[in-house]
Amino acid sequence: LPLLRHVVGPAAKAGWEVDLFVSLCAHSSSRFNHSDFGAYWYKPTPNPRFTNYTTSEFQRYFAGHARYWGAHQTSLFLRDRDHVVGSPPKKRRFTGISHERMMRFALRLWSIEVVWKWMQKHGFKGYDVVMVVREDVYFVDDVDPSRFIEPNTFFAVGLHQYCRVDPTLA
Repeated sequence: LPLLRHVVGPAAKAGWEVDLFVSLCAHSSSRFNHSDFGAYWYKPTPNPRFTNYTTSEFQRYFAGHARYWGAHQTSLFLRDRDHVVGSPPKKRRFTGISHERMMRFALRLWSIEVVWKWMQKHGFKGYDVVMVVREDVYFVDDVDPSRFIEPNTFFAVGLHQYCRVDPTLA
């Protein structure tokens, strides 16, 4: 679980109180030909370890590992299907990306919104840092939480920038 090892663990070790909220869809989307990834060649298969886990068994497994890596609180949202969102404009000139990619993007944003509203409703407010991570990110090293301390700042990494290191920080 690279998210726990490379994000939650280092943040907790650095003294941050980490609350972890994860939203996952348990089944591949029929909307995208049963693949949640844009690349035609990337066909992930389910991890055999979790094939026979019930939802509650997986939640216990995930929460236990999250606690091990230092998460203060963990909430795991497992959906049995995708959220339903309306269709974006079909004209590419407005977005510059394909209809399918726009739908994937809309589903990701909707998933974030659902979790965020749940957090607000249940009193999870006042965070110093909020980190949103896509499901297809793979961490090759620990994330340094001290690099995200400017208030009211949005940090984002552009496409194909993930493995580049700023020479002044290396």
